[in-house]
Amino acid sequence: MLDKCGLLHQLAAMAIDLEALLSDARKAIFFRDFEQALGLLNRAGAMAIEGDAGDEIVAPILRAIGDARCGLNDWEGGETYYREALARMEALGVGESSEAAGLLCNLGYLLDKQERYEESEEAYHRALVTRTRALGKDHPDLVPILNNMAYRFMNLGDLQRAQGLLERALVIVEAVVEPDHLALAEPLNNLGELYRRQGNTAGAVPLLQRALSIMEAKVPEEDHPDLLVFLRNTAAALRDDGRDEEARALDERAERISGG
Repeated sequence: MLDKCGLLHQLAAMAIDLEALLSDARKAIFFRDFEQALGLLNRAGAMAIEGDAGDEIVAPILRAIGDARCGLNDWEGGETYYREALARMEALGVGESSEAAGLLCNLGYLLDKQERYEESEEAYHRALVTRTRALGKDHPDLVPILNNMAYRFMNLGDLQRAQGLLERALVIVEAVVEPDHLALAEPLNNLGELYRRQGNTAGAVPLLQRALSIMEAKVPEEDHPDLLVFLRNTAAALRDDGRDEEARALDERAERISGG
């Protein structure tokens, strides 16, 4: 039997190993290698269970497993892990934290992917209220929630309400970063695409071109996969504006990237 010092040393070593696995898994998720991430996280989960780790250790692992499963389009599996992680966070008394809001935002997204829009509305509302209370109404960490809420309204055909959310998201980001900062690419792209769908070509083109320009300056090559959605959206707006030759050039780049 381990004495108290030996037990504490073992627990500390386990925590270090778990943190390393979790860090590697998050990197894999960032690079969209979801299978690798899931393998690492399953190892972390087994280690945590074997070591009888507390909820403060298990909850982040469960949340990350949910992220990896969502990356693999396993919406039902992702939901199971998200809800278990949230329950453990609530048991710890941190169910109203900014971290819990991020989990709720992701939960709303996977509910949207299953067209469970009434449930996603509840998740987003709770996420927005929780994070606003924790960080303030103009904090950049609100932007992912606003973006997801906007996509929900777009899926429901309510472009007007989506517009208000995306415009708010862009204002928040522009207030805290330089005009060419990478953080602006997604908000510019999202709002530009919304304007395009509304038929507001004059508003859409400059936003989408600016988003594409920011991305082109940040990625390592002109046909990088991260450019694909920006190229396609900008091409569509240029075509709507009658600028077919410019649109065709962007479409050709998008085709090369997608292997089409």
